[in-house]
Amino acid sequence: KRNPMQFSSRRSSASAGMTIIELLIAVTMTLIVMFAVVRYYAKLNKGLNRSRSVIEMSGELRNVAHRLQADLDGLTASTLPWTQPGLGDGYLEYIEGAQRDKALANAASITAGTTMFGDRDDVLAFTAKSSGKPFRGRYNGAIIESDMAEIVYFVSDSTQLDTEQLALYRRVLLIRPDLNTAGKIQVGPPAAVPAFFQLNDISVHSDGTNIIANSLADLTLRQNRSFHKYPLPPPPPPGSPIAKSTFPHDFDPTNSPTPIPVGHVDHGVDVALNRVVAFDVQVFDPLAPVRQGTTSALTPNDPGYLSQTIIGRGAFVDLNYAGSVVSFFSGPPNAKSQIPSATPTYSTWPMSYERDFVDQDGDAVADEGTDGFDNGGASGIADDPGEYETAPPYPHPIAGEKYPGLRALKVTLRIAEPSSREVRQASVVASFVPE
Repeated sequence: KRNPMQFSSRRSSASAGMTIIELLIAVTMTLIVMFAVVRYYAKLNKGLNRSRSVIEMSGELRNVAHRLQADLDGLTASTLPWTQPGLGDGYLEYIEGAQRDKALANAASITAGTTMFGDRDDVLAFTAKSSGKPFRGRYNGAIIESDMAEIVYFVSDSTQLDTEQLALYRRVLLIRPDLNTAGKIQVGPPAAVPAFFQLNDISVHSDGTNIIANSLADLTLRQNRSFHKYPLPPPPPPGSPIAKSTFPHDFDPTNSPTPIPVGHVDHGVDVALNRVVAFDVQVFDPLAPVRQGTTSALTPNDPGYLSQTIIGRGAFVDLNYAGSVVSFFSGPPNAKSQIPSATPTYSTWPMSYERDFVDQDGDAVADEGTDGFDNGGASGIADDPGEYETAPPYPHPIAGEKYPGLRALKVTLRIAEPSSREVRQASVVASFVPE
C-alpha cells in the first residue's frame, strides 16, 4: 500500500527544481554579469595603460627638453653672422628642411586642417660648453671627457620603413685639440675618416691625408664641421687662386667624410627620443607680421594667416617662410652664400673665407674684398662689403632696418604613442640677447 506521506514528499521535491527555461535565463544573466565585469576591468586596464603611457611620454619629453635647453644655454658662439677667426668661439647652424608646417610660398595648396605629423627634418648643430658635468665620449676604446663639444640634433628613421619609428638623435662630439700630435690625430686615406668617426666620439676633420681633432677655431669653418663636405682641390699653379671646390660645404650626412654613424653597433646611445613626429626649429623674426585671428593671434605657420589683418610684428618662423623678402628671415638665403633656397640655413659665417686665397665666387680672383684694391664695388671704396666673395645666408638689413642678428631660437618637440595614439608636445626657447 502506497504511503501518502511518501507521495507528498516526492511531489514537493519535484516542484522545487528549475525548468530548462529558468536555467537558461540564469545562465544568460550570469554571462551578462561576467561580461560586464570583464568590460569594466578591460576599460580600467586600458585607462591605466593610457595613464602610464602619458606619464612615460611626458617624462621622456621633459628630460630631452631639459637637456636641449642646457645644451643651448651653453652655446659658445656669437649668433651674429660674421665671426672673426681670432675669437675661436665655435659656431651655430640651423638647417630648415623641405618639410614644414606651412609655407606661404605655396599657401594655396595647403588646407586649413592640422595633422599629427609636423616639420621633422630640420637640423640644429652648434658648439657648447657644459656648465655641469663634462661631456663624455669614446676614444680608442676608452671613455674620455671634455667641457666642450660639438652637438648635432637631427631626426632619422631607425628602421627606414616605418614613419612612426622616427628617432631624434643627439650626436655629441668632444672638442679635444690636445689629442693632436704634430698637428694630427691619425694618418690615413680619406676612406679611413668614416671608420674613425664611427668608433670615436671626437670632433674631427680631414685634410685628405690626416685626421685632425677640431678646436673651436677650426669649427668656425663649415668644411670642418661634422656631416659637411670638405674640399680636396688639386694643387693650383703657382700664384693662382685655389678653386672653390665644394664651397659652401653643404650639410651632407650621407656622403660627407664624417657621416651619421647609423650603421655601427653603438648608434643607440645617440638616440635622445623615440616615436618623434615633429622636430621643428624656428628663429625669431622681429619684423614677421602677426595677424588677428578668431580667438588668438596668428603667426606665419598658422592656417588662415594670409587673410587676416596685421596687428603686430615679431614671431618665431621657419627660414624662407614667405619665399620673398618681407622680413629678416622671410626670404631665401643671400645669393653670395651659395646655399640653396630649398634648404635655407642660418649659419655663423667666418670672415676667414675672405682671406683664404680660395676663389669662392668662381671669377678667377681670390679675396677681392680684403686685397686692398677697389675691385668694382658700388661705393668706389677699396674693400667695401660689395666686393666680398661670400656672405652669410642672412646678413643684411631690410628696408633700412638695423639687422639684429639671431636673437632667439625655438625648438618644438612632439612625440606620439602608436598604441594609445596619445600625443605630447614641448617647446624649448633659447635667448641670445646679450646680457
